[in-house]
Amino acid sequence: MILQSLEGCRAAGHRFATTMCFLGIQVATQKARPPSQTPGAWAGVVALVGPAGVGVTCLPDKWKKAQAIIQDTLHEVQSGGLLCHKLLEHAVDF
Repeated sequence: MILQSLEGCRAAGHRFATTMCFLGIQVATQKARPPSQTPGAWAGVVALVGPAGVGVTCLPDKWKKAQAIIQDTLHEVQSGGLLCHKLLEHAVDF
């Protein structure tokens, strides 16, 4: 099936969503963005693809928070103790 129209793209999205729902995976179609060749930010992140590979941009606050989570986890590992389960849960949620 070649998707050359907006209707074809929406039909493919609908088929995907109904299949995922059948398998028990929730899909929030009301949160889906319209199809685009140049999508914008989603959840504060923009993925870029180029000859050098795939890159991601994000807001500075989000980047600082990610670095802090990595530093905290690294500190826990280097201290030789067990990793705090709550810290790992928080990192996964982020």
